[in-house]
This record gives sequence, structure tokens and C-alpha cells, in this order.
Amino acid sequence: MKVAIISSASFQKINFAKLIPQNTTKVISSVPEHLNQSIVQYADVNRIRFVTKNLAECENKWQAIEQFCEQCDHIIALWDGQPDIVKEVIDYAVGHHKSISFFELDSLLYTEKLDNLGRVMLPSTIRQKLGNPDEFSLELEGTRMILHPLDKKCVFCSQVEQLNHMIIHHKSVCICESCLHAISQISQK
Repeated sequence: MKVAIISSASFQKINFAKLIPQNTTKVISSVPEHLNQSIVQYADVNRIRFVTKNLAECENKWQAIEQFCEQCDHIIALWDGQPDIVKEVIDYAVGHHKSISFFELDSLLYTEKLDNLGRVMLPSTIRQKLGNPDEFSLELEGTRMILHPLDKKCVFCSQVEQLNHMIIHHKSVCICESCLHAISQISQK
């Protein structure tokens, strides 16, 4: 399989071993130089042919994007959300029904970000996007773990109470004191 990889400059350190499919025979790379070295190393270790193509420097951008996408069986796009050539490659690939995996800057897994107690460390940019919450609800979807800011309202009456008046049950559900009291009265009957 021939795989094309394109990336925005915002990405710093990427573990390409987790992104590049096992059956890859050729990698066509259009990534910034600081990422290109790790792809070259991965290709050398796995005996994969490697070609570099800088789409940003091509005179005819649209023709270069078309050639880039048509030379491969699958595209891996690392996009930081800014309007740039990566977005144009994604749009072309989707419009022409090409096989593509794209990752936004905040969506990549931070598997190396664990403290010595095994707690997940979130980058500050993700915490800021979520409103800097102290608590999260956790949802498992297959092998993926999805974090949501904890909703600080009662699950029954939707009242927003002071945090010290809330009781947090398992599965991150909040119940206010008045609803908890009503539930306990019902259960005693």
C-alpha cells in the first residue's frame, strides 16, 4: 500500500508507527522537516520506500494536490485547524472519495503523557478548549477513551447547585441534596 502523509507545522512530535498501516510499501511525505526525520527513520527500519514532496513550494498548487492524492492508496493528514494546504488536501481527498485518515491537533492520542501514578496528563490547550474543568466524565468506546467536562447539574431536576451541595455518584452523575432526599424517602417505603 502507498501512503501519503501531510502535516501542518504545528505538530511537534508524532509517533508515526501508530499511524502508518502495517502493509505500507511506500510513503510519500509532505510534512515539515522536524517531522520528516521521524518518518525517514520509520521507513528505514521497516524497509519502506520513501519520497518527499513539498506541496507548499509547488507552482501549481491544485495540480500538485491532485498528483499527491492520486499517487497513493491512503492519505494520513495531520491538521491544526488553520486554513492551509493540509485542509485543501483533505477537501480534495474527501471530494474524490480517497481513503483518508485525518487527525486534528487536539485529537491525537497523548499516550506518553502519564504521570508516575498512571494518571492521564492533558495538554493545556485541550483543557482550555474544555473550559479548564477540574473533573471529567469518562466514556469508553471500544478501545477509545472519551473525556467530557463533568456537567455540574443535577441529573434529575437540572438544578445547578454549589459543588459542595452536590453528591457525585459512580459514572460521574451529580444529584442535588433535595433529589437525593426524595429518592431516599421513596426507597424507604
